[in-house]
Amino acid sequence: MDLSLFKSRSFSLGAVALCLGYGVFFANVVLMPLWLQSFLGYTATWAGLVSAPSGVTAVLTSLMSDA
Repeated sequence: MDLSLFKSRSFSLGAVALCLGYGVFFANVVLMPLWLQSFLGYTATWAGLVSAPSGVTAVLTSLMSDA
């Protein structure tokens, strides 16, 4: 990868925004089941079922990005 692309302000800001967005998304995927179990008293099964739609969304959007 040509690192001189980061000289462009638009490219740099876009790359940072994309990294932060993915970080927030995956942190939510990891932390939401823990929160559901710890504070709301969900079982592991129910926390998984509640969290499953975000995982399915990630798979579907990753498939669309390949097209």
